[in-house]
Amino acid sequence: MSQVRILVKVTLARREAAVSKALRSLGGEHISVCEELHKLQALVPLQTLPSLVGLPGAERVSLEVVRPVASDDAFFRALDEAQWPSIFGAWRSICAPGRERAAGSAGADDLPPAVFVRGKRTEPDVLVAVGQQLAARGVSVAARGEDADLALVVTSAPGTGIRAAGVPILTRLAQHKPLPHWGLHPSVAWAMGEVARLKPTEVVLDPCAGVAALLLELAKHWPRGRYVGLELDGEVASKGHANIMASGSGDRVKFELGDATAMSMPDASVDVVLSDLPFGRQHGTVEGNAELYPRLLKEAARVLRPDGRAVLLTGEESSHLLSAGARLAGFTIVAEIPLKFGGAGDDHDCILFCLGRGGSTTEEAFDLVQGGGNLYGAERWNVVEKWRYAMPLLRPVRPLRRMS
Repeated sequence: MSQVRILVKVTLARREAAVSKALRSLGGEHISVCEELHKLQALVPLQTLPSLVGLPGAERVSLEVVRPVASDDAFFRALDEAQWPSIFGAWRSICAPGRERAAGSAGADDLPPAVFVRGKRTEPDVLVAVGQQLAARGVSVAARGEDADLALVVTSAPGTGIRAAGVPILTRLAQHKPLPHWGLHPSVAWAMGEVARLKPTEVVLDPCAGVAALLLELAKHWPRGRYVGLELDGEVASKGHANIMASGSGDRVKFELGDATAMSMPDASVDVVLSDLPFGRQHGTVEGNAELYPRLLKEAARVLRPDGRAVLLTGEESSHLLSAGARLAGFTIVAEIPLKFGGAGDDHDCILFCLGRGGSTTEEAFDLVQGGGNLYGAERWNVVEKWRYAMPLLRPVRPLRRMS
């Protein structure tokens, strides 16, 4: 099965357009909205299911078993046509990785996972009838949730006759309070930290820290690190201090006025330099970067430890300046990762540079592994071209019981 149908429950009705746009960016097709159930339907490539963890505005993602229909006859007819082996396979790939049965293997269709039928705003007699129909199809139906592996949720819109059914595979993570002053998108910041392979107790420097958004996002996901930010503009730095106060991360994030081209930090005092540099778009100019980048990179090389590494984001139009400056400063360019970021549609070309020194000049120093099948792995760097959808906002729904 190369494609799979999904149902997406949105957090608020007004976000349906934004979620539809995100789904299209993630390869979704034939997207439609059922306003009565606050659900979107879409057809997505099976191999991009893992990237849906970054879907913004979604409360839950389910594998579609029955699309929204307006009569019980249509509902039970669609339920009878459900392709359970394919549904179980897609569920295993997300919720029970490593437990997939090989296609065509003995017993793959005879011993499916046990299903527990539950409802939302759905009459009990309808749920009983659903269970009976599944059992008649040879699906193992559990009377209790603790005896099942997965749930089939039947959702209804009272007074309309509209129903749909799906197997939940992703559910919403806890959300964090936004910062008073908006900076780098949290998902892009998280992805940069993932690529950098941040380790506990490492000292991380952002020499162009702005309002400290990148450092605060890193401190949230890698709380055992130590973070230092420099910002030359006093007005911007005051906003950074306000963000740090609001986040409660002042014990881990040191933030001060400072010049990225003349840092006060001692030699070999930093493990990682991580920064969203001025692209020459909203901040600075490409001409100005021709002077800024070489000086900044020379200073970065000075403050980094002998095996230090750097992960730096810039626009495509300034990438040649960063590349030349990195080599001049003695860095090895380990990787250049293209992504889309900026503008109303996140359609501007950007490059993330991975730079290394000493023992950090190989790909193993960074999270660059493609494939591997890990839901949170770096294969998304290619699958998700727009990194605002890279960070997990949803988590896999755990199996209701351990599978044998």
